[in-house]
Amino acid sequence: MSTAIKSSSDSAQVHATAFQNATSSLGSLQQSSKDEQTTVTGNSLAHQAIDKILTAALDLSTVMADLSANINSAAAEFEAADQAAAQMISKKG
Repeated sequence: MSTAIKSSSDSAQVHATAFQNATSSLGSLQQSSKDEQTTVTGNSLAHQAIDKILTAALDLSTVMADLSANINSAAAEFEAADQAAAQMISKKG
């Protein structure tokens, strides 16, 4: 009877790459232009909302970059643990 222990870092890499792509998109956001001439009620609130959205997007980009790195790190650790377990099992078998 053969027991195979195998992690799939390829699967983790696919998800990490998706997060990296999303991170790149969010990181490329730039300050949008604001209408400084209009005195319509709510214009200053719109300016604040634009600033908050940009800040939130950049914060999310940072979190997603960290998540991508953590996925890759966890996958590597699982793969190493699986290989160590497989070696122990094969020695006892």
